[in-house]
Amino acid sequence: MRILYGIQGTGNGHLSRSREVLAELLALGHDVRVLVSGRSSGAPPELGPGVQPLLREGLTFQTRAGRVQLLATALRLSPRRLWLDIRALDRLQPRPELVITDFEPISAWWARTRGVPSVGLGHQYAFVHPAVPLPAGNQAGKLVLRRFAPCDHPLGLHWSDFGQPILPPIVPALSAPPGPGEPDLLLVYLPFESRHSIRACLAPLTHLRCRIYGHPSGPPQERGPAQLDWRPFSRAGFLEDLGRCAGVICGAGFELPSEVIHLGRRLLVKPLHGQLEQGANALALERLGLGWARPELTADIIARWLESPAPAGRRWPHVARRVAQWIDAGDLRQPAELARVCWSDPPFPAPPAA
Repeated sequence: MRILYGIQGTGNGHLSRSREVLAELLALGHDVRVLVSGRSSGAPPELGPGVQPLLREGLTFQTRAGRVQLLATALRLSPRRLWLDIRALDRLQPRPELVITDFEPISAWWARTRGVPSVGLGHQYAFVHPAVPLPAGNQAGKLVLRRFAPCDHPLGLHWSDFGQPILPPIVPALSAPPGPGEPDLLLVYLPFESRHSIRACLAPLTHLRCRIYGHPSGPPQERGPAQLDWRPFSRAGFLEDLGRCAGVICGAGFELPSEVIHLGRRLLVKPLHGQLEQGANALALERLGLGWARPELTADIIARWLESPAPAGRRWPHVARRVAQWIDAGDLRQPAELARVCWSDPPFPAPPAA
């Protein structure tokens, strides 16, 4: 099948899970073109051998100091550019027969306006089901979830099915040493927070080694009273530290918390203020007992979190393979059966004991 795969490039979660599904589709022999939008700078994302994505600016939120900046977001929007990017997809030859969109608006609206079938595969599509927890209010955010990247066949991902045809998270075959991890090693990924605010809540924790990804500017290491190790984002290095650490502090996105839960590490999230999805994720994490969520972070909160019982973990199955097989079969009308099979599948095997 000729497939156009649209990926929202903001952050790394959409790219991480799309990489897994893309590999499975290519292994089944499908002809897949990839479009990545919302990634304003940096090198093209690595999506697998021979994959050269189309890059477009697309639409994304502007943030500052851990808050969505609505005015700055509105000022950056360009409906004309979006329309031109959608229209440019008409030149793709051969014409795609199916669009898969991980909350990517250019591919989604091209499919909607050209009559091409589309599958929405991503966490945001879980919120089409009223049973999924959402914070009260924020009508603008709810409108964004419904209209940002519409599709014909939504395949939502979440940490529970909430009694709906929702799939488990899509994660790579991660492994970690048995046990709770190194008790003094803390992994931090808060790209929307300032370096100053991160330092303020970590510096009093003198017994910790803190690996802080996504803040490369400034000195790479600060020693005493706490050891703060600032690193640019590296997927390989991050996954290595994820397997070794005692806990992770991050935003309330979806993909990274899913990986943390998969490995049974402690999880503390700070949702991005004004971002409905992150508020919903914080709510779900606490309701399901999978982690802590706090609107602000302090050294005292982090210390109490680290003293809390370590979670048992919840290993996820190989969802990417099941999704690729479902698409390969060509009948997109049975998402409930796909969800049932995914939740009943055995999980990725746990790493062997030492």
